[in-house]
Amino acid sequence: MTTIYHLLDEAETFSERNGGAISRWAANVLRDGSEVVICPSFDSSWSFPISRIYRLPRWSFTDPIHPILYRLPWPMQKLSYLHIFRPFLQRLSRGDILYVHNRPECASTLATVVGQYGVRIVLHMHNSH
Repeated sequence: MTTIYHLLDEAETFSERNGGAISRWAANVLRDGSEVVICPSFDSSWSFPISRIYRLPRWSFTDPIHPILYRLPWPMQKLSYLHIFRPFLQRLSRGDILYVHNRPECASTLATVVGQYGVRIVLHMHNSH
């Protein structure tokens, strides 16, 4: 069975009260589906079943260093992101789809490894970039 995942950025709490625009987009668009939201933190304000929310360990730790992290030389950036995403990558199955929201550097890093899992990746930009 294909699972569709949506990776919110490292500062985006999945919360009606404390989340931002991408949290609101995900909650509204994904409400009646079966997709899984991947986020640094969440609360129960969107009333999503816990099975549809995955808190990525260490993802929030990148928030204060994000401007530095995505400017690192590619090999260091790739190693750093892969270390952060390792727990999530273990959940993936052949045929899954991963939407990365507003983080092209994460999408490019993940694209280097998800092919071995048979996973498709989509970069979804919510702004003019």
